[in-house]
Amino acid sequence: MQLIKKQFNNQEISFDLNGQGMINATEMAKANGKLISDFFRLDSTYEYLKALSSSMRIPIDDMIIKKEGGNGGGTWVHRKLAIRIAQWCSPKFAVQIDTWIEELFTKGSISFNVPKTFGEALRLAAEQQEKIEEQNKKIQEDKPKVEYYNIVKETKLGIHIGNFAKSIDWKPNKLFEWLRENEYLFNRNGENIPYQKYIDAGYFEVRQHADKNSKRIYSTPLITGKGQIYFTNKLK
Repeated sequence: MQLIKKQFNNQEISFDLNGQGMINATEMAKANGKLISDFFRLDSTYEYLKALSSSMRIPIDDMIIKKEGGNGGGTWVHRKLAIRIAQWCSPKFAVQIDTWIEELFTKGSISFNVPKTFGEALRLAAEQQEKIEEQNKKIQEDKPKVEYYNIVKETKLGIHIGNFAKSIDWKPNKLFEWLRENEYLFNRNGENIPYQKYIDAGYFEVRQHADKNSKRIYSTPLITGKGQIYFTNKLK
């Protein structure tokens, strides 16, 4: 991460200049006396996410990253989504975020080392070649893992959350608690039910069965292959 910190209302807001450019949305909301979880509960937010994902051709889960820990922890979002969050916070904050994004990402605050001599160019080329060789070696080492992940990701059969918890060395109750706290599941009449947006994203499926004695229909959440990959990465 290449972090730049700005201040608004005496609250630091972190910008990651690497990759696609992420901004700490937890800090954005806090600077305005709000909770970012309230923004993601809005029906309009999910509709906006789907439209933005389609327009940019970026999966929703790549635009929103949750990180644990105090230093750099919280919910990080793509800078395009950050503009929407800033507008939800306040007009003044929206203008400030627009200004910072233009300053940091559009005008290019990232500096590049351009070789000034032929010797420096040769050294740079050698360093780049070394990095390419390291990356190729890493690709070959990870190939079996990637193939396994692709098989799991494409599987159509979901597994019980308790079984998934055991596969990643978590206790089932702890995983259910984590999924509720991070708003992947909610309690409905004593049952753990996934939020619809995560069903639509393909992380869960819900299997229903009827109890002949009580004549009640029970719902069981299952984690899909795609969900197993997603949550394995989240819970590392």
